[in-house]
Amino acid sequence: MRWLPVLITTACGLPSPTPQDFGDDDDIPTVPGEPQQVRIATWNVEELGYPGSEEYDAVATILARIDADIVGINEIDAPEVGHIKTLGADLGYSHVTVPATNPFGDIRNAILTRLPVLDSAIHKPPELSGDAGANDVTRYPVSVTVDAGRPLTVVVQHWKSGFDDDDEFRRAVDSLRTAQAADAGTEWVVAMGDVNQDIEEPPWSPARFTDIPAGMPSGYQLGDDLAGALAGDGIANDAFEALSAVGLEIIDAQQLDGRYATRDVSDRRIDYILGTEAIRATAVGEVYDSRDESADGLIKSGEALPRETSASASDHFPVLVEFTVQ
Repeated sequence: MRWLPVLITTACGLPSPTPQDFGDDDDIPTVPGEPQQVRIATWNVEELGYPGSEEYDAVATILARIDADIVGINEIDAPEVGHIKTLGADLGYSHVTVPATNPFGDIRNAILTRLPVLDSAIHKPPELSGDAGANDVTRYPVSVTVDAGRPLTVVVQHWKSGFDDDDEFRRAVDSLRTAQAADAGTEWVVAMGDVNQDIEEPPWSPARFTDIPAGMPSGYQLGDDLAGALAGDGIANDAFEALSAVGLEIIDAQQLDGRYATRDVSDRRIDYILGTEAIRATAVGEVYDSRDESADGLIKSGEALPRETSASASDHFPVLVEFTVQ
């Protein structure tokens, strides 16, 4: 059983809808301690379900098995907001951040942690862009900053899916806003979630957007900062470029049978954990599939799960990464 730090219980409940400023280290007073091992996971659960349902029980079983200190969840429907809090309490996660609303559609992001929380936020375009009228993210990124011996900030997002120009444009903007939320000004930062882009796929076309494509949903309003970028060099049609610009790079993770797919039905690698250099230096990753339980990998908690558990839980596999904060 891997070593875990002593946990401090924090109150559970809805966070303030106003994003917090992580950019000033003075806002996060913490004294570096002993090296601390941290495990994080990201997972698009497709449908959480209700407590007692097959989907919910399979999700809970897998999360207990992979035993992460911080978990990012994608695709929480409006009726499931209460269920994700119940799930957090059932699994010993003392803090759950999930938006009460979402800008487009019902599904939203959530983040669960059992580490001491220094700050949490739901990041909205007006605060990220400085434009009060901005409404340009598919889903609000959510984040926590925890005390892991040093402040560790984790941002969770679910980028726009699809292959039309409007989908790709919105995905690129989602990435720019996620990068803004993750630009915490510290060396220990993670961004993770369902990016809906496979790093191995050919470059998208057009390579850069210089205007807003047709097909934007009603209410979509690009912030002034990104409108200015369009008028200049344009916006790169690449979900990873904006993250790389703030020092976040993909942490390698694959299934124990050697495959990289994180979504089984399409065999695409679209779920990622990206970290700063300090995190990548010691990071070890894995894509968890219950069919691979007979192979060695990151140490898990409890007994091996039945092969069908992953298929019962979601059409995506969780991605987990373990690293040392020092």
